[in-house]
Amino acid sequence: MKSWKNLNLLILSCLISCSTNHKVAQEPHQFTKGTRAIASGTDFSARVVRKTLKRIFHSYLLGQVLLNDFDNILDKNPASAMDSESYSELQTIREIVDQSEESISEMYLMLVMVNALPEYSENQKANASEGLKNIEQFLDGTTSEHKAMPENLKHLILANLREKQIVVRDELKMISEDSSITQNNPEVVASFHKKMALLRGKKWKLFKGHNEYDVNEDDLNQVLNEQALDQDFKTFKSDVKRISKEMRKLNRIAKRNRTTSSDTIYPNAGSAGNITGSGFPANTWSITYDDGPGGKTTPTVLQNLKAHNMKATFFMLGKQVEGLPTTAKSVVDAGMDIASHSYDHAQLTKVGPIALEKQIGGAKKIIEAKLGKTIKLFRLPYGAGVSSSSIRAKIAEHGMVHIFWNVDTLDWQDKNPTSIFNRAVKQMKATSKNSGVVLFHDIHAQSVIASELLMDYFEEQKINVCSVQAVIDQLNKGLATCQQ
Repeated sequence: MKSWKNLNLLILSCLISCSTNHKVAQEPHQFTKGTRAIASGTDFSARVVRKTLKRIFHSYLLGQVLLNDFDNILDKNPASAMDSESYSELQTIREIVDQSEESISEMYLMLVMVNALPEYSENQKANASEGLKNIEQFLDGTTSEHKAMPENLKHLILANLREKQIVVRDELKMISEDSSITQNNPEVVASFHKKMALLRGKKWKLFKGHNEYDVNEDDLNQVLNEQALDQDFKTFKSDVKRISKEMRKLNRIAKRNRTTSSDTIYPNAGSAGNITGSGFPANTWSITYDDGPGGKTTPTVLQNLKAHNMKATFFMLGKQVEGLPTTAKSVVDAGMDIASHSYDHAQLTKVGPIALEKQIGGAKKIIEAKLGKTIKLFRLPYGAGVSSSSIRAKIAEHGMVHIFWNVDTLDWQDKNPTSIFNRAVKQMKATSKNSGVVLFHDIHAQSVIASELLMDYFEEQKINVCSVQAVIDQLNKGLATCQQ
């Protein structure tokens, strides 16, 4: 989420003229073209909102089909699952859905401001109200065609967006308390509070009691059959397949790097600066968590790790550390490995030199300053950029080693902790030495439960569990075991 203190100035800049994009570009925080169009009050906004919501809807539907395909491959030939087209297409969808959900969160925040503040015209307010209505209907389980989602698919489609809307609610609270924006106008403050209450409201009841959530295949197939006639869905599937070809190449390159444990590991743009887990000592695993910290989820992860006397590696986003410094500091205080996952999860193969420095060097400085901890490890968002010499050189320039993974739980798509756990174990058993790096995300409730199940499994099987840095130290120093 972009800094709320800049939102009002940004909206005003947009309202001056729809063609003054160069003024927007000078702002420290930029919004999508669709969001700028909404702020300008054009009738284009409703179409942008509906198109973005539809993209989210299609992402999770196709994502579930691909997840089923991935699991089928895992059952038949587990060693080939992460080399499959299904896996690279899932990674592609992850990027698309992340960007779409972030855009919706930005749109919602800006539309609330346009609707609440008195300086906007009635036409602009009406336009904002229409956009808000579209988003709120979707959050209630209604598609852009005004059809109710099947009850059993709501959690699949809405869970991650719901988590992002909690952040929006917190942003609205801060805005409502800023007199420079509200001018202490009771009606304006009340308007913000109304939307905050709405985000806390009855729509979230559908997320309770889903610890063992399963997708109903009949419901899924019925919706897929309906969407098969939709040209937008056909185009979406084609786009995913086309984009995923590049992702598949990146996966192959990452897998080829570091297949032995004999080399010294250090910040480097070559194989010595990239770990996939395939070079780990036998019977040794590292649990890693991306995208956090999460305000409600990370503390429970820490409790679980403490109960199992285990250390994990947390690849944090600089933006999340800025927003949740106390939670982030608690990870340090628990003795965990702290690493960087960029500033705000941008796809780094698509940014320029200035943005690349912000995402790598800037994020490292923010995390180190906030937590008082030297950052030595980095993980590329989506794993994209492993084969890019400029990106890898930038990571090495800032004294960090890149960490990939050889077990992906796909916990962002799957909402069932048990199936997430089973997927992880199947991949682990397919490794040559029962060793490597497991990927979770500590921002999802299902991931908290699934990773605890894996901790139980590690204990039962008497498997060594160490942070990534501890394994690097073991390999570099030639130690018999990793030292926590």
